[in-house]
Amino acid sequence: MIKTKNKNFDFKKQERKIVQVFVFAFFLYLIFIILADIHKMRSVSLSFHWILIPITMVFILCNYMFRSLRFYYLLRKIGIRFSLKETFSIFFAGTAMTVTPGKMGEAVKSYLIKQKTGYGYSRTIPLLIFERVMDGVAMIVLSIGGLYFFQGKAVVIFFLFSGSLVIIFFTLILYRRPVIIFFQCIEKRFHLKIIGAVNTFFDHAQMFM
Repeated sequence: MIKTKNKNFDFKKQERKIVQVFVFAFFLYLIFIILADIHKMRSVSLSFHWILIPITMVFILCNYMFRSLRFYYLLRKIGIRFSLKETFSIFFAGTAMTVTPGKMGEAVKSYLIKQKTGYGYSRTIPLLIFERVMDGVAMIVLSIGGLYFFQGKAVVIFFLFSGSLVIIFFTLILYRRPVIIFFQCIEKRFHLKIIGAVNTFFDHAQMFM
């Protein structure tokens, strides 16, 4: 059962704010593109096969629907139970922030979950990281196809680098002791209280393994 931290929290109002930020960022990005080289944009637009747009949109929609269902499943794995409607609202609110570098803006999903349930970030951030790792695994699978068709150095380097990061991530989750020792040293050196949050992070991260 989820617990409510703030009964006065207006979830729909927060969604509206996120949509407004997304719309503003979209038009700002569009202005930058147009000002960068309007003539080149015109020539590209004329040569582009616009019939591909609806086909591409269908694939994009299917992708996001699958990822939102994955998000619903992962939430239930850590004991947070929302309806599908609430899950989709949180997921797509976070998706509006994908324009941020490294999709760091998607951390807004943890903020919305915290406001709605009261659960701390150490419980939900592992979920977001796990999502990024799964996206990385998907990219590695795609890069295998690139190795076969293109066999370029850049593809090989990307494959090796991405694969190494995924292996390191899962190794650290399964064998957390070196990381715990590191944060214990940080805690003693700077008089912080972070070990509890770090342990919570690893506990919930292991739930996805």
